[in-house]
Amino acid sequence: MGRRINADGVQPCMPEFRRGEMNINVLREEYPVARKDHNCSACEWIREDMRDFTFAELREIVIAKRNGWKIKKGQKYIKQINICDGDFGVYKAIPEIHDICIEHDMFEN
Repeated sequence: MGRRINADGVQPCMPEFRRGEMNINVLREEYPVARKDHNCSACEWIREDMRDFTFAELREIVIAKRNGWKIKKGQKYIKQINICDGDFGVYKAIPEIHDICIEHDMFEN
């Protein structure tokens, strides 16, 4: 099996992998600065599944909640271009909230 190249001629930054029942292929990951407010996809996972978080994690969650669960203008965020089960998608998240979701395996549910 050779290297996979996307339509832009760029090799995906991560190999294809499985999360739960979804097959997700990350084509590109960037860390831009927001020019406007965006919804935070990772915040949706946090809001649906409140767990026993550390004090430091709770501080980040409180900040996200005070900001209306949004990536605010001027804030650096994670932007992933994905193909999930054949469908194109864009994932945008606050890096600290994304890290909390990864640490607690929240994307697997």
